[in-house]
Amino acid sequence: MPSRALPFDPVHGIIDDLWGLLPIAAPFALGLPTGGGASWLAWMLGAGAVIYSLLTAYEVGLVPLIPLSLHLGLDALARAALASWR
Repeated sequence: MPSRALPFDPVHGIIDDLWGLLPIAAPFALGLPTGGGASWLAWMLGAGAVIYSLLTAYEVGLVPLIPLSLHLGLDALARAALASWR
């Protein structure tokens, strides 16, 4: 069996989908004001994460259009956007 540089399994995909839902729900669940920049950023990052997770070529991707390397790059960009938001 060929070895892989990074071991991915269905758990990673499930966590990706849950991670995408978390920032969408967080402004409502935490009682934060909706409609501001922080809420919009959270909603866009959450929706984007769900979409690109479903389009990633891995075990739980529905339509394998995005290579895993691009998926991981998008994850890094999302983390940077969240870390830089004030």
